[in-house]
Amino acid sequence: QLEFPTDLFDTVLETATDAIVLHDVSGTITFWNGAAAKEWGWSAREAIGKLVATAAARALVRGA
Repeated sequence: QLEFPTDLFDTVLETATDAIVLHDVSGTITFWNGAAAKEWGWSAREAIGKLVATAAARALVRGA
């Protein structure tokens, strides 16, 4: 089994230039990187805990 160091994984996710949004099986956002904040207009603090559908609807209204 291949193991990827957690700190390296976190760094890759946070510094990616593409928006990365992770969610659980219920659609609740669990991770939101800096590029997602720029693209979608919400900080990670605002987005985490909300439903992906809520964020997507807001992005559609904004035209993102």
